[in-house]
Amino acid sequence: MKGLLFKDFLLIRRQGKTLLYLLVFYVIFFFVLARSSDKPADSGTVAGVVSTIAVILEYVLILNTLAYDENSKWNRYALSLPVGRNGIVGA
Repeated sequence: MKGLLFKDFLLIRRQGKTLLYLLVFYVIFFFVLARSSDKPADSGTVAGVVSTIAVILEYVLILNTLAYDENSKWNRYALSLPVGRNGIVGA
């Protein structure tokens, strides 16, 4: 289990940098859009949009780690091991 968590943290760190750049891009994009509109956006709207984008990007990060496990066929490998499912989780 420690190895699985370590693998997931490594994936999150590698993908997190890319998602951080995306977050910065979306925040800058939103500020440019808000400045160019006729009426300026208030701070509540800005905070709402930024937090929504951050939550969506975190959700994408979690889905990417799950998709990585699915693409590597981890379930098939885990079922072929001589230990049960509880043993894999408890390791």
